[in-house]
Amino acid sequence: MKKDLFRSMLLVLFALFAFTACSDDDNNNEGGKLVGNFVAGEEVVYSNAEINLGTPVENAADLSLKYEGSVLPGKVVSFVTSDGKKADIKLNAVLPHETTTALTVDLTKSDNSYTFSGNATSAAGTTFTYEGSATKEGLNISLTNIKIPANSVTEQGTWYLAQFDGTASFGFHLSMATEDVKSGNAFSYLGTYMVSQIFNSLLKSVTFHDNGIITAEYNPQMSMSMMDENAEISWIQSPEIPLATYFVQGEKMYVTPNIEAIIAIANAAKTKAEESTEGPSDAEIQQAIAVLMAQAQKWTTEGICLKIQAPGKILISDEDTMIPIQLQGDMELVLGYDELKPILEVLPTLSSVLLPMLPADIAETLKGILPIIASATDLNVGIVLNKELTVIAK
Repeated sequence: MKKDLFRSMLLVLFALFAFTACSDDDNNNEGGKLVGNFVAGEEVVYSNAEINLGTPVENAADLSLKYEGSVLPGKVVSFVTSDGKKADIKLNAVLPHETTTALTVDLTKSDNSYTFSGNATSAAGTTFTYEGSATKEGLNISLTNIKIPANSVTEQGTWYLAQFDGTASFGFHLSMATEDVKSGNAFSYLGTYMVSQIFNSLLKSVTFHDNGIITAEYNPQMSMSMMDENAEISWIQSPEIPLATYFVQGEKMYVTPNIEAIIAIANAAKTKAEESTEGPSDAEIQQAIAVLMAQAQKWTTEGICLKIQAPGKILISDEDTMIPIQLQGDMELVLGYDELKPILEVLPTLSSVLLPMLPADIAETLKGILPIIASATDLNVGIVLNKELTVIAK
């Protein structure tokens, strides 16, 4: 009796072990079998870029990428799985100020594709939710609930352009040095004075959203008549789409432009150049655009570096003496000479292409100014912002 019971227990245990082993083996085989045309361990590259800067992406599959519901073009994403259970995804220059964002996702089989979803925190501290599907021919991925690390700029949210009063309140700040010190000082003041008037009729506010998107309240009517203080302005709020994103790190802000917008400008500039029979040759224009594109590549991956600082000073002439005046405002974002130098070197060539794209009155004004700017030995351009909108009595 005891022997029969013992024998029965062994048979039961053996059956359970065999069933479990077969079940595990079946699960492993099922999980490791790749769907579609995927090859284990092979990296598949997807792209939605019209033009590739830097190293070209050859034979890239189709990419559909959304950032908070808006299509984000001009990007490259890679996908690789070894077992059909997990995949490593690399987002290239998708999140603000991140050259590469690495994700390891859990995969679910769906017909001939894999689906995945989850939450993640990037190495830079940006949190987000992701959802997507992948085949060998195309990748769909959507990023939502994006939150960059908290900072004082984002906490304030909306910043207002400092209202021009001609003495100490300027929305635009130009600090320029040339070989002739007096000329540089005089041009700095005149540039600050004139552009500030235009800026106050062009831009009302800038909002830095916590998802990294920048929007603005602006005036779409661009002409020298904007300097008329009696002119009525109809302000427009730009949509919350990722035309440009930002990231704050210490006392620096990195603004990343959407590369496809740069491509559109370059194509329009090329068309204008072809219509004109004067100015630089096609070879010179292409060389200048190549320099612009190289800088655009840097800005697209690393972002445009702006210094966050208290508003600086401007020199105002008092007869023969230049008096430094402290600008009024809560914050100044400054684009420095290091970021501008590559553009300044090709500015004379680019100006012949870009000026015809502007309204005639503005183009005529800039025609005499741009060569002076191109000759600068040092140049810093700032935008002065306030936490509250201050109305200056006219």
